[in-house]
Amino acid sequence: MADRYYGSVELFRYCEIHNIKYIVRAKKNFFKHYIEKHEGEKDFNLNIKLDKA
Repeated sequence: MADRYYGSVELFRYCEIHNIKYIVRAKKNFFKHYIEKHEGEKDFNLNIKLDKA
């Protein structure tokens, strides 16, 4: 689990390669196109594939 502003994409990629699940709290403006689908919900999960650093 990581908090906001955790900048280690390398760690996230390592976790993905080794099938390790992880949680990162992000700012509201991150991944806007995913978040729009959950408007009005207080808490929700997003599964995002890392495709860019």
